Amino acid sequence: MRWTVDNPETAQEKVTAIHRLARDEEVAATVTTDFLKRPQVAAKVSAENKVRAVEEFTRDESVAASAATSLLRRPDVAFRTMKRRFSELRS
Repeated sequence: MRWTVDNPETAQEKVTAIHRLARDEEVAATVTTDFLKRPQVAAKVSAENKVRAVEEFTRDESVAASAATSLLRRPDVAFRTMKRRFSELRS
């Protein structure tokens, strides 16, 4: 039997409690969705982890199509990215 804290107080105790509760896939999906709706939470996610999440989510064709549509509405981002990628290829 594992030792658990009934009233988690430290950040690590709280994280451990959340992980324990989110072992169920449905619970984990719901909690993740709820967390990502909080701009203050999403802002604290590293760029690397955001990219990883986008790559994972866009494996689904309908999600990829929706994301691409949204990105195409931001031509400045697309232009800078293509310019950066082109210069990397030339190097």
